[in-house]
Amino acid sequence: MGLLLNKLAKAFPCYGGIFDWDHALSRLETLNKEAESPDLWNNQASAQKLLKEREVLQASIERIQALEKQLKDSVE
Repeated sequence: MGLLLNKLAKAFPCYGGIFDWDHALSRLETLNKEAESPDLWNNQASAQKLLKEREVLQASIERIQALEKQLKDSVE
């Protein structure tokens, strides 16, 4: 993901501020680990919030990956 995203970020400086790729991947990894905790549902409100954040973040990442793939395919 890095090379094309880095080129876009350089071309459009505000792009990096809208979606920080490295932070998004790190946060998703953290959320996935937290979701695997056996104590997750001890607090249902917290669990639902965590899972919702994970769902939204995962969808955002997948959309960007799909766009990058489409761009790469069209360039090739």
